[in-house]
Amino acid sequence: MINRKKFRFFNKTFAGLECILSNQEEVAYYNFVLLNKEQNKIKTLKQKSGILHFRKLKRLLKPHTPLTIVISGKGPFYKRINIENVNPEEALNLSLPGASAEDFCFQLSPTTDGTWISILRIQTMKKICEKLEREGYFPNNIVFGPLAIQHLYPFISGTPDHIDLCDHKVFFRDGQIAEIQAQDEDNVTNISISGDQIAAEFIPVLAATVANLLNIKNTVYNTDLLTSAKNNFHYTRLSRLTGIAVLFGCSSLLLLSTLLFFNFSKKNAAYGKQLELYQKQLTELKLLQNIREEKRLFIKQQNSLSASRKSFYADEVAATIPRGIQLEKMNIFPEILSSKKRKNTSPIFEKNTIKIKGSCAISTLLNNWISALENLTWVEKVTLLPYKELENGTGDFELEINIKNISR
Repeated sequence: MINRKKFRFFNKTFAGLECILSNQEEVAYYNFVLLNKEQNKIKTLKQKSGILHFRKLKRLLKPHTPLTIVISGKGPFYKRINIENVNPEEALNLSLPGASAEDFCFQLSPTTDGTWISILRIQTMKKICEKLEREGYFPNNIVFGPLAIQHLYPFISGTPDHIDLCDHKVFFRDGQIAEIQAQDEDNVTNISISGDQIAAEFIPVLAATVANLLNIKNTVYNTDLLTSAKNNFHYTRLSRLTGIAVLFGCSSLLLLSTLLFFNFSKKNAAYGKQLELYQKQLTELKLLQNIREEKRLFIKQQNSLSASRKSFYADEVAATIPRGIQLEKMNIFPEILSSKKRKNTSPIFEKNTIKIKGSCAISTLLNNWISALENLTWVEKVTLLPYKELENGTGDFELEINIKNISR
């Protein structure tokens, strides 16, 4: 829509909302536009007029989008002062002699031979800002009336001498706003802007949004409402950006992990079988830990003091297990007689023995593990029961570990 060599902003999407006042306190309806910057062009993404309720607006506008508010209709008052670079307080006194400055806020729009002032009651602006805040919107720019059209005029085809809006007729002279006349006519036509036909009802909000997008701001004097709204907007945006940054960081780590995985996939293929065995060992270890916990609770109920030793032995044995060895069963302090044989008698345990069953892919791994077990300070002897090699290359084994200094 609009070509521009450079833009001074980080955001790519900007929104504009025009509040059309039916009187000094009530908003009759809203006009909405959503603009997006694509390379060196500004493109209209959405536009909607005659919005009566915020529930419809919320489907169009996200709260974190930079938002310009245009206040139009029967609320703002406009006057041209034939003084250039006029002082803000002097401009208000010249426009409303004798009026209390505490009741009004205003904006100044300088021209080549004077200054336009747009005035609004503070109470009206306060009500609009409070309603926006209740709905979760915090504007970072506010414009009174159609004066922002000054920034859009260079892009209007044919450089017309006037533009008919819904409630005003704006006259131009030498590219500057020369006069603003109120009108009640609705027979307005489309306006060509850089080749695009735009309905006149969208011109004020479009002009103010483009100005915000190009970082052209107009100070609102005699109120701090806009400053408060800007701060709230930046706080909500900061929270959102923080969340996005965390999500982006996690996504980047995940992407990096994926790239590394595929980069080394060929090397990892050679260790696939070992990885699978390791995962099975973790499962078995989890099962053994559960069994250990159950036995610990049982022994504790029998006033036994060996529970802590069982945990210690299980942890020590688990820490020495190399990859390639898969445990099937570990019995610490096994019962001497099964429950069927001992019938109703209390269980009797071998308190100096640990029995282990498992399988391994390579017999040398088993020999190395036995050596590691024998090096443990509490191990007296490790006995390998008959080793049986299966057809698939793996071997089943049974180990018996005798523990030092443990009496029956």
